[in-house]
Amino acid sequence: MALQEPKLYTLNEVLHDRLFRVPPYQRGYSWTEKERRDLFQDLQTLRELRRDEHFMATLVFRDTGKHETIGGTDRLRIYDVVDGQQRLTTLVILLKAVGKNLSENAQKKQADKIDAILVKEKKDLILLQTNHDARDTLDGYLRRGDIGHLEEAVTLPQRELMNAFRECEKFVADWGNPVALLDVMKNRIKFVFFVLEAAGAVYTVFEVLNSRGLNVDWLDKMKSTLMGVAFQKKRKLPAGELDNVEDEWTAIYRVLGKERVSDADVLTFAANLTADEPPAKGFQEVNALEFFREEAHQNRLTPLETSKFLRQVVTALDQFVKDPRHQAICRIKQPRLLATALLICDRLRKDPKSQQRAMVAWENAMFRFYVLGGGDARDRVGECIRLASEIRNGNLSVKQILSGLGEIGNVTHEEVAAELEKKYVYDRWTAQEIIYFFWKYEERLSAENGEIIDQITWGKIWENASKEKSVEHIFPQKDPDGNWRGKGRQNVNPESFVHRLGNLLVLPPGLNSKAGTKTFPDKVEVYKSAKGLHHVKKVMRLKNWNLAAIEKREKELMEFAREQWWL
Repeated sequence: MALQEPKLYTLNEVLHDRLFRVPPYQRGYSWTEKERRDLFQDLQTLRELRRDEHFMATLVFRDTGKHETIGGTDRLRIYDVVDGQQRLTTLVILLKAVGKNLSENAQKKQADKIDAILVKEKKDLILLQTNHDARDTLDGYLRRGDIGHLEEAVTLPQRELMNAFRECEKFVADWGNPVALLDVMKNRIKFVFFVLEAAGAVYTVFEVLNSRGLNVDWLDKMKSTLMGVAFQKKRKLPAGELDNVEDEWTAIYRVLGKERVSDADVLTFAANLTADEPPAKGFQEVNALEFFREEAHQNRLTPLETSKFLRQVVTALDQFVKDPRHQAICRIKQPRLLATALLICDRLRKDPKSQQRAMVAWENAMFRFYVLGGGDARDRVGECIRLASEIRNGNLSVKQILSGLGEIGNVTHEEVAAELEKKYVYDRWTAQEIIYFFWKYEERLSAENGEIIDQITWGKIWENASKEKSVEHIFPQKDPDGNWRGKGRQNVNPESFVHRLGNLLVLPPGLNSKAGTKTFPDKVEVYKSAKGLHHVKKVMRLKNWNLAAIEKREKELMEFAREQWWL
């Protein structure tokens, strides 16, 4: 395995004469407040117990064999981080936070010593270089102390790095004595320091380390498995194939960093869509990993083929759920799986018109059953998995695909109408689902008026999709000023109907709070600002709003639903 003898090092010894790089084919920084808080607690405990040392973790690196020269003669060896990236990154950030605190408190000489560790003599060299879009975020903090603006963070690694900057600086400030904290960090916490020399050993070691009860993402294990197989069979693989596998995983992690797609979906969807006969309830992460491991060992799928397919799945799904209107139908896993199958099906991709027909059928069937009909993650699992597999692996005609989708979405309008009479839609549906319903309703009303839907207004609504910002209760949830007294029905508690579908509107962001608990005539004045929304205008034409009006409007909405999703 070409493993150098492990050492027990302090953090000061770990960082001495070395530069660290997180390879692009690894996941970016993903520690959350909880993990950082645990690290801070370790340091606090060490301080309170006054122990000389504390074993913190194992760090595994690969010696790249490369170096950088500074000062004319000093060489800094370059190491790839194999295991321990999250902890090492957080400790490096904490060092910078200590340096900033020292500098702000007139201890510049000590601060300069820390900066010399973090940013080398050549200003283009920093101690730790992370990967993907977060590289500049960490670089800016280590060089200049820039904590960044959270609202500008595009990916999970960027956001969590910015959170780490703030939390580390607060921890240093709360500690009280930054020099004492620096001593604890540099000299009293210790690590088992592993260095691998052979590139192929990286993935074997990574898989072993992460199979011992640690909370590691299954997709990370999948990558390690595939890379390990690729190294084992390197001599039998085409030239450059291993580099291509790494490139695929670099792309996969870039997409996952956007946080629109979950690791579990990528791994299990890929397995369900690859297997000729997936399990009746579908693959879970553990057996999906075993499935692909066996495929690789039996030479049925090469590591590159599997990696490419995983990338295809994550890319297609990410682009699809990027549209918030699709999110309104994809809350349940089964619709996401079927959408992925339709998007990557070779036959449909070669025939865009048929693919569009299939996607419209998917949209109607999934919203009909999983939203209007109240289906949940336990419903029609086997049917969805079987159809998704057949779409990708079989030779289904477009007619058969449409028929299969129709069967999955099979629920009658009468069943839905009867069920919704008993349900508080505001509580049961997500913000996206409520907005989607009224968006489709708005399309219908706009067409009836010879117009097209107001894209600008609805773009703002979708961009800020939330119940608090855009979903309005006409009859308010609370009535502190008694504006609505007597507007319900005798002996009927308003709580029994305020969350019903017939009492809801979708408004541009901000108008909801302005309407508040005003009287109906005063609310109408607020609604006038919602220009171009026909479903709002229909309500504004009424002279009064009470339980009878809610019931009448709900019947109208359900008739629209029948025409939209059943005819």
